[in-house]
Amino acid sequence: MYGDVVVNGWARVREGCPIKVDLVGDEAQVQFGEGWRSITELVLDVEALRELLRLGELAVRAFDEAGDDEVVEQVTA
Repeated sequence: MYGDVVVNGWARVREGCPIKVDLVGDEAQVQFGEGWRSITELVLDVEALRELLRLGELAVRAFDEAGDDEVVEQVTA
């Protein structure tokens, strides 16, 4: 009946944004921004973090391999 995702939302994180990771139990709590009014938080268990990092590595490779005129839209594996 209930899924693993509690809130639907998005955030844009740009170069220079403060990022902090706290490890609590089997979760990584990732905070973007600073100050209590501008923090967005993402909480991942170990396996979700592992998958995010795996796909993130593929995404970075796709950006690095793409020409300046090529648009990289989606990375899945």
